[in-house]
Amino acid sequence: MKRLIFLFLGMVMVLAGYGSAHAFGNYLDTFNTQYPTSQFPNVNNVKNCGLCHLNAANPGARNAYGLAYASSRSFSGIENLDSDGDGFTNRAEITNNPPTYPGDAASKPAPVVVTCTSFTYSDFAACQSNNTQTRTVVSSSPAGCTGGSPVLTQSCTFVPPTNTCTSFTYSDFGTCQSNNTQTRTVVSSSPSGCTGGTPVLTQSCTFVPPAGGSTSVTVTAAEGTGQITVETLTGGTNLTNVTAISSSAGSIVQNGKPTGFAFNNGLVSFKLNAVATGGTAQVKITLPAAIPAGSKVYKTDATGFHEYSGATISGNAVTLTLTDGGNGDSDGAANGSITDPVGIASPVAVVSDDDDGGGCSMGGRSATATALADSAIMFSPLLIIAAARFLRRRKVETEK
Repeated sequence: MKRLIFLFLGMVMVLAGYGSAHAFGNYLDTFNTQYPTSQFPNVNNVKNCGLCHLNAANPGARNAYGLAYASSRSFSGIENLDSDGDGFTNRAEITNNPPTYPGDAASKPAPVVVTCTSFTYSDFAACQSNNTQTRTVVSSSPAGCTGGSPVLTQSCTFVPPTNTCTSFTYSDFGTCQSNNTQTRTVVSSSPSGCTGGTPVLTQSCTFVPPAGGSTSVTVTAAEGTGQITVETLTGGTNLTNVTAISSSAGSIVQNGKPTGFAFNNGLVSFKLNAVATGGTAQVKITLPAAIPAGSKVYKTDATGFHEYSGATISGNAVTLTLTDGGNGDSDGAANGSITDPVGIASPVAVVSDDDDGGGCSMGGRSATATALADSAIMFSPLLIIAAARFLRRRKVETEK
């Protein structure tokens, strides 16, 4: 009886093994049809019980892939599932090189590294003291890529930030000018070491011409030669302080006074008012008589006489072009007025002998000419005696 029982149990075990082997063979054939080694040469790595079971060496309970197949009975029907939830489809794991088990979350393909080839950048930041500026990558492609060679820095020229002035201390406003504005200057500014800013240097005002002024003033020449008239032409509204002065007056520094010239009418000083600050003006001076050829215009200041080029002489008048604070303004300040001592220097006539024993010329005799003339006068008696003797001798020889 016992032998029958043992024999029966043995036959059951043999038939169970045959059934399992037969079942695996059927599944394997279906799997090979879906994933042939001719197309996927490395698929044999997962052709074992571990494909569908928790234990490859001792098949037992099915894994997630085995359960999915048991439900579908179609390898193609479950290949787009991610049975083990590891982020890869069943097909991706089976066809990977090397293949991995689609039912084991711990078995999955290595991540595919895609190198970035194109980048979108932020704007470059401000230039730094090391003369470089940087930017960042906003996005890159292809999708999911890593690495690559983004250009994140470039050279630049660093400019230290300026400390802009925000507060100012001013001088008082100057005199109101003919353009109805008055100006002032910055005495100090803050914060310390600042530059720039927006100081308020001008303001509107109502110009009032100086009292007592005139556009034309006549005075008697200091040398008593006649009347001198000073009149405004352009750039100023009126004249004040018109005064005739001798060129030899003690108040006039004599340095640079031209030799060979005389100031026949002396000098005349005047102040031209209401000139635009730093602007240009014209004044006409009319003298008692025509101005001799070769005459020059001179101005005087604290250092002496200076020839002035900004003048035009015509007949008995000279027209002066003057600049406030510049050419022709003796006070040297751009303050809306021009002070101008000026005079006409004419060549001095020199008396000299001529062939007729009288008259004069515009230049003295040369030293050579004077020496020759003096020699002729000294030797003239000797020449007369020699000539008389020569004539007497000729007469005697003729009588013989």
